[in-house]
Amino acid sequence: KEASQEEFFHTFDTLYMAGRQIVLSSDSSPRDIRTLKDRLVSRFASGFSVLIDPPNYEMRVAIMRRVAEKMHKDLPGDVANFVAGAVQSNVRELVGAVNRIIGMASLSQRPLDLALAQEVLRTERFSRPTQVAVPQILELVARYYGHKTSELTAKTWRKSTSLARQVAIYLVKRHTNLSLKEIGTHFGHRDHTTVLYAIRRIDALLPQRPVLQRDLDALGQQILT
Repeated sequence: KEASQEEFFHTFDTLYMAGRQIVLSSDSSPRDIRTLKDRLVSRFASGFSVLIDPPNYEMRVAIMRRVAEKMHKDLPGDVANFVAGAVQSNVRELVGAVNRIIGMASLSQRPLDLALAQEVLRTERFSRPTQVAVPQILELVARYYGHKTSELTAKTWRKSTSLARQVAIYLVKRHTNLSLKEIGTHFGHRDHTTVLYAIRRIDALLPQRPVLQRDLDALGQQILT
């Protein structure tokens, strides 16, 4: 509202002249808010701006462990991994999910395990990305095989990470709409022939290695939850 902006303008100037620190948060940058007056835009834009992205996989797990610690509960690794995959875009929902799981375990006198977490989250609707992102798949695959994400995307490829890399490429192809060339840019800027080879290699190994199919199924479930 115009009157609110007028009051905000004078409040801002008073605090600024008094040397006070002002912190503002918004889902848009000042210049993208069309109804904001120019004099407020100039004042907001004069400060230090930073984009705060949603927490990545490791950060989500760390947040959940901290919440559980405060409640004097030990959060099992498989529960933390499951919830981190299911709740990705909103920290409040993430904390709420952990609170509900711990609360249900306490009320029902049940162990705090994966079965309980799956049961609790099955009835919840959480905000999820509309499209699976390549970094999400890379994080899951790297963690599953005990590698670093950077090892899967490095320009120099090592034999020790070849299977994990090929699995990651295979899953990116399966769960995104990216072309072979676009997928290659996420794996050390490889060309489409390298990506195609990785996909065909996994297809060839599947009949020979039942455990590989189980790996793909487990990772696929984490990607889609």
